[in-house]
Amino acid sequence: MGRDGSGDRSPVLERTREFVTALKATPSVQHFVAAQHRFQTDPGIQRLLAEVQRKAQTFQRAQQDGTLREEQIQEVREAQLRFSDHPVAQEFLQARDAAGTFLQETNRVISEILGLDFRQTVGPAGGAC
Repeated sequence: MGRDGSGDRSPVLERTREFVTALKATPSVQHFVAAQHRFQTDPGIQRLLAEVQRKAQTFQRAQQDGTLREEQIQEVREAQLRFSDHPVAQEFLQARDAAGTFLQETNRVISEILGLDFRQTVGPAGGAC
């Protein structure tokens, strides 16, 4: 084994791949992946999302330059409501929340086994927040 401990990485990496494969096979992750695909490919939800983004940008510009009107606020609210009421958006958000809860529980178990908070130890790639 090298000074960096790399001699024992191959079996750990293989088990990690198996673990990730098992995670992907869980119902909550599979449901999220399917819901995410529907969300990303549904033309109706994509139009609504673009509308919300456009109206939000207009709102922000008007807010910054001091020309914001009550009707713009109402337009943003109505667009957000149409988006959040769309069944594809609802399914995606529910599936995302369920998968997130499952992965948080997985993290908790890993952290218990390792005796440290795994999530905090392994921050995002690149190291910058």
